[in-house]
Amino acid sequence: MIPMKHVTGLGGFFFKAKNVKKLQAWYRKHLGLPLDPMWGGWQFH
Repeated sequence: MIPMKHVTGLGGFFFKAKNVKKLQAWYRKHLGLPLDPMWGGWQFH
């Protein structure tokens, strides 16, 4: 029998943007999300 692995994450939402900086600014302003400067995104904990 193969041992089962534990789930460590579940999918995500990914958006493609022509102007990434503008989209990041919108997320900060309207959703209050602290975007990670290393990769420009935010994750739920």
